[in-house]
Amino acid sequence: TFNGDTAAANALDDYEEGTWTPALNSGNSLSEATGRYVKIGKMVYAFWEITMPSTSASNHMIINNLPFTSINAEPSCGGTARDYQTYDIENGPIYHVPKNNTQIQFYKNAGQNYTESNGSGLNFRACSIYQAAS
Repeated sequence: TFNGDTAAANALDDYEEGTWTPALNSGNSLSEATGRYVKIGKMVYAFWEITMPSTSASNHMIINNLPFTSINAEPSCGGTARDYQTYDIENGPIYHVPKNNTQIQFYKNAGQNYTESNGSGLNFRACSIYQAAS
């Protein structure tokens, strides 16, 4: 607790750092996949970088293996801050962390699925921020 506040409900009860490995939900391989995270209380900051292989796969582009399951509550539980990229994508992607899940789902600006072929050969770097279920 801070500033003389001794209430148990206000105690910082968890701090953790570690690594995780992003993987495509489709089972297709990534050319590069690295991740690290910081968890403070229930807040998770999952930093990640992936490079998509050259592909024509039509699967919805979804990253699996976030280090913690997201909270099951409305509004939807998390979002992603994009890092620098060397290309402009008119139709997205928007990165979505759904509730009660360990995924980052990719969508086009108009809401359609962003497919693996849309990201063919591209590098994605970001920090997904969400609240963990526990």
